[in-house]
Amino acid sequence: MSSKFGLKFSGFDVVIGVISVVLALLLLLINNIAFSNKVLLDDKVAFVYYNSIKLDEHTVYFKDLKDDEVVKITLLKDEYPLLNDDMTILISKNEGIKVEEEESPQKICSKQGWVKRVDVPVVCLPNSVYVIIEDVNKVDFDITLE
Repeated sequence: MSSKFGLKFSGFDVVIGVISVVLALLLLLINNIAFSNKVLLDDKVAFVYYNSIKLDEHTVYFKDLKDDEVVKITLLKDEYPLLNDDMTILISKNEGIKVEEEESPQKICSKQGWVKRVDVPVVCLPNSVYVIIEDVNKVDFDITLE
């Protein structure tokens, strides 16, 4: 077999080329199936911020959760006056973080759905709240030594 550039290919060359391409595509497919949706959250932590202040009482370490467990955090308007109404946040080892219920004009924060990526916040500006997953190894903790 020859090409218009003067290169000559044998049948063996073509077979090896086709096998190489098929193997490469197969490896890419296996990689995408095996790893595309598996984000390990064991060494991650979820923080809830209200009016740019971290709410330590609502910090959740994913390593402490069972695989199918969902932590439900309810922020009450009585305790957090900048909220338009009560707000519900869900945190799951399998799914990540999500604003389940909130009151805002377009409900964009609850429409965002589950977020499982590190450093990608679920932001609810009308309620002055955001939730974010961070890497435990990169978190700055405030420590007071006496």
